[in-house]
Amino acid sequence: MNTKYKPLNTHIMLKKTLVTAIVVLSTAFGLNAQKLAHLDFTELIRTMPEYRQAQEELEKMRKEMEDELIELQSELRDKAQKFEKDAPGFTELVRQRKIRELQEMQQKIQEYAEENQENLARRQQELLQPLTQKAQKAIDEVSSKNGYIYVFDSSQGNGLLYFKNGEDILPLVKKQLESMPPIDLKSTRGSTTEIQRQGGDPQSPATQPTPAQQENQGRSKRK
Repeated sequence: MNTKYKPLNTHIMLKKTLVTAIVVLSTAFGLNAQKLAHLDFTELIRTMPEYRQAQEELEKMRKEMEDELIELQSELRDKAQKFEKDAPGFTELVRQRKIRELQEMQQKIQEYAEENQENLARRQQELLQPLTQKAQKAIDEVSSKNGYIYVFDSSQGNGLLYFKNGEDILPLVKKQLESMPPIDLKSTRGSTTEIQRQGGDPQSPATQPTPAQQENQGRSKRK
């Protein structure tokens, strides 16, 4: 009998593992509902005034790059059309040279487009990094004030598959953010490049432990 093995559904297995881990943690540490909390970290970032400023700057940057690229492509198209029109009067040597010039110009435009995408992605990271750090600081302060031991990120696709009775502290963190000074986004230009040059790898704020978690880790080490 020809039996075919079906591939394991790793996504389902991962879900079961994560749910089990949360239950085990809750049982092991005797956590009550008041000590567990969650919030949508993505939604929190999107509600920050600095996020809208960052989006406006990125959109302006993208538009400028797009307009310049369109201009270069138009210039290439005009030269190609002129070449087709004049090609019959060229010698073979001139014709080959003109073709190489068009090919080189096309290659440069492609490289320019790729460079623009890299610059846009780099600037996006520079703008969002201080926002996530500020949001994380607000979460830390709210967690410390209210005694939350664990705060889970309920953003879609971030691993939190089930929660019950845990408090949604998004309103508390939003209020905390309002009391914090605004971020000067202009000062962020080049910050990502500097971190990379120094060999740094900034940790995602959403995965950093809260002060309460750090305290628990310290207790575990002392044991």
